Amino acid sequence: MRRGAAFAILAGLALSMPMATAAQAQSQPSAERFSNAAVTGGVTITRKACAALEAQETAAWVEADGRGECLR
Repeated sequence: MRRGAAFAILAGLALSMPMATAAQAQSQPSAERFSNAAVTGGVTITRKACAALEAQETAAWVEADGRGECLR
């Protein structure tokens, strides 16, 4: 009986948890268009310029091994 009660409690907890919702975008859409050359060759911008894009939620500054990059 204890095993059945434990199962009922766990099933009740699982059903009471919020259901997963649609995935949220990591950034906001932007009307900016990228050229083929910029996409394949890359563009380098400063941390300050990236901060302006971060404020618009269209970029994120990432640092790894002492090097920073602005990801769009």
